[in-house]
Amino acid sequence: MTSEQIATLDAMAKDARPINDDDWGSERQINASNAFHIYASADLGIDTEDMATAKATCEEMIDETLRRARMIHLCEEYQAWLKAHNLPAMSADELLVEIQWSDNPNKAHMDWLMGFIARWDAWTKWREWHPEPVGE
Repeated sequence: MTSEQIATLDAMAKDARPINDDDWGSERQINASNAFHIYASADLGIDTEDMATAKATCEEMIDETLRRARMIHLCEEYQAWLKAHNLPAMSADELLVEIQWSDNPNKAHMDWLMGFIARWDAWTKWREWHPEPVGE
């Protein structure tokens, strides 16, 4: 998933949200919401079926879809970075500790990992706002 795809999904999410109370359930809002979910599932491969069966609201479905997209994007970015630097597949936290305790720690790797961990943590904090995952 590319940054451009995330930007497209963000823009579509904005369009899919009701503008005001009168817009809720309007043809415009429903069409925009449907387009958002089709793009997320068909083009990006984000599974949203569990949200629909859990009777999530439109807002909850949009928020959860955006969260999933960002987590997928971060996972893909991390895997590509590991491969580019010929590093072992392990969590970013574990890898940071391994590098810090190595005989010759790579500062650039440590800096990148700390930045990545901060971005990851920012998205996983979503759970503090929505403690019960949609569908559970």
